[in-house]
Amino acid sequence: MSRAMFRLIVVAALLASLVAAGASGTIHAQDIMEVERHVWTDNVDPSTREAARAHTSPIRLRQVYLWTQLKGSKELLDQMRANADGQVRIRHLWQRYDSDQLVVDFDVLLGVGRKEELRKLAYEVDALGFFRWRVWSHKEHLTRGHWRVDVVYDESYDPVMCVSAGAKKPCSFAIEVK
Repeated sequence: MSRAMFRLIVVAALLASLVAAGASGTIHAQDIMEVERHVWTDNVDPSTREAARAHTSPIRLRQVYLWTQLKGSKELLDQMRANADGQVRIRHLWQRYDSDQLVVDFDVLLGVGRKEELRKLAYEVDALGFFRWRVWSHKEHLTRGHWRVDVVYDESYDPVMCVSAGAKKPCSFAIEVK
């Protein structure tokens, strides 16, 4: 096979995969939402959906919450509208370092949005170009050591992105428990 023919086949395969991906309508988390900010806290007020007190690493708590504020796009809102309950789901994957490897200790499924709030979120998108939503998870009986929580999209486990210094990177938050 000639080099030109090989290049043609590679280009055709790439184009076919791009067309298939576009036709599937699948939008990944890094395209539709990002974590705007996060707080390690010892409590979250459910009425205001705000973190109580911020804690920094290392902590001396046996229970801690990871509170995150998400920034959602119009495409995320469209996905929420398409779901009967008005939600999309993400996960907080609580992992602990065990020797030299990371072990998933706790996998928390979280809902983003509620059917009764979609209109309010649509107003935010119209005014700002995005909407904000707060979610949190907590881990009880933390053991001493180093912990990490990754924020991922539910079904694909694609990472939800964070923006730091203008660059997007997968959201991963670390904390040490003393």
